[in-house]
Amino acid sequence: MLKRFVIWLIMVITVIGTVIPATDASALQRRHKKTSRTSKTKQKKNPAELASQLHSVRAQIKQKRKQIRETKRKERKISSEIVTVETRLIKTESALARNRRKLKEVRLRQELLTKRITATEARLKSRKSVLASRIRQNYE
Repeated sequence: MLKRFVIWLIMVITVIGTVIPATDASALQRRHKKTSRTSKTKQKKNPAELASQLHSVRAQIKQKRKQIRETKRKERKISSEIVTVETRLIKTESALARNRRKLKEVRLRQELLTKRITATEARLKSRKSVLASRIRQNYE
């Protein structure tokens, strides 16, 4: 029972502490300082000075826009160059692949022809020896 009362008392104190505003003198002084700052008026500037500042700001904006346009123009030019280089690269790669295939076919044909030539040479050599022996027999 006492425990519940203590919990209830703590809750009441926290609620009352948040609801009741501070009324001490320092809190009032802080509030007064906040309101007094906002009530100060800004110093008015000379219209000619404001006009010159506006003109300089507009000039800076114009210059930045010009830089942005130039940058975009360069970017478009570079991107188009990249596209052309990529297409050339693709064409070159396909031509290289085609030439490699042809070289491979030529290499295979060369190997086949080399085998056939060696076989033909061996056959002719044996035939030459057979024909030479027949000629010798005919003349004897």
